[in-house]
Amino acid sequence: MVLWLKQKISPNLLPKKTLVHDRKRGVYLATRWVRPDEPLSEPKEHETVSAPLAETLHDYASRLYKKPSHRLEGNAEVVSSLIQISDALPKGHPLRDKVKKLALLHGCLIKSKTKLRPEERAWLKDTLEEMSGELPPPPKPNPEFESFQPEPILMSFDEVKALMEEQRIGKGGLKKKWFSWARERYGSDKDEVIKDGIVSTLTDKLMADREFVEAFVNSPLSFLFATADDALKNEKALRQAIYGFVDGLVGAWAQTAYDSHPLAWALQIAIAQEFGLTKGYEAFLDRARTIRGTSSLIKQSTFLYNTLKPLLHKYVRSVYEETQEFLKRAGLEELYLMRGVGLNPSVKQTLSYDEFKLVDAPFNPASSWTSDYWIAHFFAGHMAYKYGLTPVLYAIRLPKEMFRYIISTALTGFGCYDQMEFVSPTRLEGMETNGHSGVHDDLHDVSDPP
Repeated sequence: MVLWLKQKISPNLLPKKTLVHDRKRGVYLATRWVRPDEPLSEPKEHETVSAPLAETLHDYASRLYKKPSHRLEGNAEVVSSLIQISDALPKGHPLRDKVKKLALLHGCLIKSKTKLRPEERAWLKDTLEEMSGELPPPPKPNPEFESFQPEPILMSFDEVKALMEEQRIGKGGLKKKWFSWARERYGSDKDEVIKDGIVSTLTDKLMADREFVEAFVNSPLSFLFATADDALKNEKALRQAIYGFVDGLVGAWAQTAYDSHPLAWALQIAIAQEFGLTKGYEAFLDRARTIRGTSSLIKQSTFLYNTLKPLLHKYVRSVYEETQEFLKRAGLEELYLMRGVGLNPSVKQTLSYDEFKLVDAPFNPASSWTSDYWIAHFFAGHMAYKYGLTPVLYAIRLPKEMFRYIISTALTGFGCYDQMEFVSPTRLEGMETNGHSGVHDDLHDVSDPP
C-alpha cells in the first residue's frame, strides 16, 4: 500500500508471469504486475531469442545426459523449470513447443515420477496426450531381412555346447580374436576405452551427415544453433552434444534393451521401422499391449520415437554400417550364437531337456545374442532363479553370407563387450518359428560362468 501511494500506482493490477534474464542466475520465472488495459506484446514471426534463454535451455537439454552412467535420464528440477518457462512463453513464440517437448523428454526419462509435484505430473500427462502422436504402422517388409532363416541346429544339447566351446576357446578361438579386434580398433581391450571409441566413431560419422545435423538442431536436444551451418561453425559444442546423445543410446541398450523402458522401446520401434521388420514389429506391439499397465509407457515410447525419429533412424543405420564393415574384415566363416532367457513354465510341455528343436521365440524386433555359451547359460539360470521361470537357451548358426543380418556388435555399436554380444532381428520373416531352443537341468546352477 505504501508503494501504491508513493508511486501513484492503481491497486487494480493483475499478475503476469514473465521470464527474467540474469547473467548469474540464468533464466527464472517471476511475476510482473500490469494494468488491466495494458496491451501484451506479441512476438514477431522470426523473433530472435535472447542469448541467456537459449543458453539456459541448451543447458537443460544437456542435463539429460548422465556421463558417469552413460545414460539419458530426466531431472525433476529441470522438468519443473521447463514447465514454468513453457507456460510463461506466449502462444506463437518460436520456442514454446520445443520447450514443452524438452520438458516431456525429461519427464519420460525421469527415474521416479514421485519426485514431481502432483500438478507437474498432471501437466506431463496432459501435454503427453497432446503431443505424443500415434505409433507408426507396421513397416513394409524389407526383402534384405525377410529371408533371414538360420540353419536349423537339430542336435543334442551336449553337441551344441561343445560347438560353442570350440568356437570360444578352440584353435584360433573367438575369445582371443575378440580382444585382438578391440585392441586393433581402439588401442585397448578395456571396456571404457572401447565404449568411448565406439561413441566417438559414431559421433564423427553422424556429424558428417548433414541431414542428421539439421534434425539435431531442430530437435529439443539443441537450443544454441539456429541452423545446421551455425552448428557446424561451432564444432566443439555440437560434437559434445551429439556425443552425449549417442553415448546415452548405446548405454540405454546395455541397461534396458528388453525391459519396459520408453527409450528402449523407442529404439526397438526405430530398428523395426528402419530395417522393415514387419512381423517383429507386430509381435512387439502385441506384447506391449498385453503387459499390464503399459498404456502410459506406450504413450511415452511413442512420443520419444516421434520426437527423435530422424535421429534414432540415422543412429541405428550408422551402427549397422559400422558393423557390416567390421564383419567383412573379421575373417569369420560362421558364427554360433546363443541367447539365454526365462520363459513361462508352460514351455516345458514343448521343450526337450536333451536336444534343440524348433520353437517360436517371443522376442523383440531385435535381440541380444552371445558367442559365449557360458554367458547365455548364466542369463537363463539367473532368470530361472530370480523369477521362477523355465530356463531356455536359443541357438542359431549364421554362415558368412548371413552376417548381413547382424545389426550391431559390442565392438561397433550397442551391446556389452564383456558378454561378446551380437544384435540381430529375431522374429524371422516368412518362418513359422524363429529359433531353436532347448533347456537343460544344469541351467538351474546360477554360479558365475568361468
